[in-house]
Amino acid sequence: MVSHKFSSRQEEKDALGDGWFVDSKGLAPTYGELEKMCKFLSNRAKVDPCITFSFSNQGSSAFPSLEINSSRLEYVAGPLSTMISSTFSEGLTGQVNLCEADRPPVCTLLRDFLYTRPVCLQDVSFKDICNLAKAAHRWDLSVLFNGILLYVKDRGLLSSPTQVILFAEVIELQISPLDHTKYFWKQVGKLYKELAYPCKVPHLRDHAQNPSRSDVKAIDSCSDSHSHSSGDKCSRRYAKGEHESDESLSGTEDSQSDESLSGTEDSQMVEDDEESLVERSSGEECPNSNGNDDHMLFDREFPTADRFPNKEMICPGLPRVWSTALSQNMVRVILSRALRYSSSRKTKLHLWHVVLMYLEPRIASDGEFCSLLEIMWEHCDQRSDSVLDDVSIDEQCRTRAMRLFAKTQREALYE
Repeated sequence: MVSHKFSSRQEEKDALGDGWFVDSKGLAPTYGELEKMCKFLSNRAKVDPCITFSFSNQGSSAFPSLEINSSRLEYVAGPLSTMISSTFSEGLTGQVNLCEADRPPVCTLLRDFLYTRPVCLQDVSFKDICNLAKAAHRWDLSVLFNGILLYVKDRGLLSSPTQVILFAEVIELQISPLDHTKYFWKQVGKLYKELAYPCKVPHLRDHAQNPSRSDVKAIDSCSDSHSHSSGDKCSRRYAKGEHESDESLSGTEDSQSDESLSGTEDSQMVEDDEESLVERSSGEECPNSNGNDDHMLFDREFPTADRFPNKEMICPGLPRVWSTALSQNMVRVILSRALRYSSSRKTKLHLWHVVLMYLEPRIASDGEFCSLLEIMWEHCDQRSDSVLDDVSIDEQCRTRAMRLFAKTQREALYE
């Protein structure tokens, strides 16, 4: 599938075509789109049977079947149109099986889109918004997919770690990296401290115990109660003034400090445990004051997780955060934001670990890797010997990493 990257707000909106627009409630069709649909139906001179969409693994009483006219599937084209052709079983039987993630209200919102009705996202849980985006991707409904992404960005819905965790599955689809992709990675950087060490945040602690994001009930119930005007209830401790417009993301926020930098009780609670985060990445034992083996949460099986050389998971909240950022060219974004929004020395030492121990072997270009080191030096005031002593970099990094580390440190001193 072809990916597109848009550089301006107008180009981003053009991804919806001239048939749909995004407002405060969700997506809505234009008058021109309604006219186009009516013209298509008037020119269709054949029987219009209904296709039944049902849940094969659920009783009919739990999730009723939906019937959609085949003309609507033909109108949107793509896999839905092909599926109902006579050469496929769905076309012969008139039956389409849906998966658990498509449960209402996802399937009903999908039907609204197919019938050119407004798709109201205002009162839908954030998890269902993400599931709708994944369904739109699965059926190649690019207008619906792009519209959901624009809605999430416009409404500032990535204000808490739980929302970032759920939306990461949408970002990983990599169907259409618009400007919303950069918005997502900026939010990851802003909340990196909580994502990297989730033991003190109850719903993120459960996520660390069970890395399968979609099945974590705590995250689901937390996201179900979200309010589009102020973020979900679980995000109140993080959201304090963090909803951002496109303008704030592009400039004004750079001149403003975040409330988390002022030493609030919540941020202090996480910072108190950051020392153990760095110790884990250095191969040292993670101290535990309550007698539970919390640090063992990060040793659970998750084959695709990003890990330090000692096999410790780097970011339990988002296990594939750095590998995905690499694949989408967003490492600089997340790194600079994480450094900007953390005044903790321990967090910065952890990020030195990430750059020198995890990213360096995966970045072939010396120039590209040096640009990351320059970002580190720009935001860190530690002397080089302090960095080496505190995170044992000299014992665990490759020669190339240390050579470029020394080179960029020397250049930073003489600037």
